[in-house]
Amino acid sequence: MKKTICKVLVTTVALQAAMGATPSLAEQTKGVAEQSINSAKQTGSWEKWWNWAGAHYDWYYKKSDGSWHTGWLEYGNKLYYLNSYGAMQKGSTSIDGATYNFDNSGALIPTGEGKWVKVGKNHSYYLNSNGAMQTGLLQLGGAKYYFDSDGTMQTGLVLVRNQHYYFRSDGAMHTGWLKTDWLKDGDQWCYIKSDGKWHSGWLQLDGKTYYFDNLGIMKTGLLQLDGKTYYFDNNGAMQTGLVLVRNQHYYFGSDGAMHTG
Repeated sequence: MKKTICKVLVTTVALQAAMGATPSLAEQTKGVAEQSINSAKQTGSWEKWWNWAGAHYDWYYKKSDGSWHTGWLEYGNKLYYLNSYGAMQKGSTSIDGATYNFDNSGALIPTGEGKWVKVGKNHSYYLNSNGAMQTGLLQLGGAKYYFDSDGTMQTGLVLVRNQHYYFRSDGAMHTGWLKTDWLKDGDQWCYIKSDGKWHSGWLQLDGKTYYFDNLGIMKTGLLQLDGKTYYFDNNGAMQTGLVLVRNQHYYFGSDGAMHTG
C-alpha cells in the first residue's frame, strides 16, 4: 500500500492595497522563468514628479514608511513595475531578461495566456488570459487549485462549499493516501478520491479491502459493523482466515466477518 505523508498547513492571506490587490508576476505558463516579486503590502500613495533627464513627468509610489517602492507592485487589481529609481514603466520593458508590455497608465498588458504570479516567497496567484485574478477552484495542467476571494492560492486543509479538500505545498489538490494529525489525536490515514473528497465506508484498492469511518479515518483492529465483527491489520487491510488477535485465534470468513459458534 503506497501512502504519502503530508503535513497540514492552511494559509490565509489578506492583501492590503488602496484599491484592492493583485498578484505580482512569477512565471508565464509558456517559457518564462519564475520571477520573485517585492510587493508593497502597506498602504501607500502615488506621486507625480518631473523627470529632468527625460523632460516628462513620471509616477512614483511612496510607501507608508516614506520610502519609494521599486520592482513589481500590485495595486488596484493591476500589475505595475517601478524601476530602480522608483519610476513607473510604460511600453515595452525588459525585466530580468524577459520583455513585458505596459499600457499608458503603467498597467501590465495581458499576454492572452494565463500566467502564474508570485508575491514574495509564500503567496501565489493566477491571472487568466484577460489578466483577471482567478478565484475559486481552477483546473490547470491536470491538477486542481483553489484561490480564495483575494486570489491567494491555498495550501493545506481548505473548506470549499462545506467540503474539505487538501492542497499540497505546491497548491495542487491532493488525491490518494494522506496521513493526517488533525482529525483525531495521533496520526491517522485517510484516502482522498479523484474528485478531492474524503472516502468513507468500504474501499477495495490494490487487492485489499479497507474501511473508513464517517470522518474518513481508516480503521484498524477489531471493528463491529452491521452486527458483524471484522479485523483490520495495522496497515488497515481486512483479514480473512485464521488470525491471531491479542494472543487469541479467531477465524474470519472470505467476506471478512468473524465466525462464531
